[in-house]
Amino acid sequence: MLDLYARTFEGKRLRPDEYVISADEKSQLQALGRRHPTVPAGPGRPSLVEFEYRRGGTLAYIAAWDVHHANLFDRVEEKTGIVPFGRLVDEVMNTEPYKSARRVFWVVDNGSSHCGRASVQRMADAYPTARLIHLPVHASWLNQIELYFSIVQRKALTPNDFPNLQALTDRLTTFAEHYRTIARPFDWTFTRNDLNQVLAKIADREPDLDSRPNDQNFRTALLVSPPVALAIDVFARSLAEIGRADDEDLEALRPGLVASPRTGRDAHRVPFLELDDLVVDLHPPAPAQDHVHLLL
Repeated sequence: MLDLYARTFEGKRLRPDEYVISADEKSQLQALGRRHPTVPAGPGRPSLVEFEYRRGGTLAYIAAWDVHHANLFDRVEEKTGIVPFGRLVDEVMNTEPYKSARRVFWVVDNGSSHCGRASVQRMADAYPTARLIHLPVHASWLNQIELYFSIVQRKALTPNDFPNLQALTDRLTTFAEHYRTIARPFDWTFTRNDLNQVLAKIADREPDLDSRPNDQNFRTALLVSPPVALAIDVFARSLAEIGRADDEDLEALRPGLVASPRTGRDAHRVPFLELDDLVVDLHPPAPAQDHVHLLL
């Protein structure tokens, strides 16, 4: 995705007839009608905004941004979803130069409107020249459309004083029309090398799971090991290494676990396979140094 921003894909430069579109949604935008009119800032006086309001409903704002040519497409919808997002895609892909483009790359996050392999296939079936590129999970900040949404939030939606959804819609569409007249490509400077440096710093700070076992290592081992059975085995071996468990203790781990009050449930025994959100206590009450908790 960062290579696409630099007009490169799979090691090759993009051709002039290949485009990169960044798209996303702002969901649940509220129309909050203030009980008294908002007073704009004046000489020696800040803006005055009434804190009491009447709710006028919510809507969704969907937008697509041509990363390198600063073309903006936007829609106001009742809600987000596959169908509303599809209408935005139709609008872009039926407009030149995207209609006759060799390839159009769509950069999106993992929101429900466009997540998973099904969304990739759905895009390819509808438009063979379009290719959906998903951002990593929790990496929406790498989506350039978020820069435009930030501008919209600061310049058009603050303060939130809209008596109804029509007033909110008019503000969004009017602002978009104005922004198209002044739009310029964003000066994006975060590259693949920058991302690699960030990942290297994170890796340097990750806990060493090979170090001598302790309570925190047990929690981390389970959190980073998806198969619960594997995590239990790691935990059991660790207990054996530090002499905290004998064969009977390890066998007792299999039939059932004791639910902790931290989960909000009454203490009871549960089958081994039902391990979600439990804190495991392998030993009866004992001094703190001998009391081991395992977070699943």
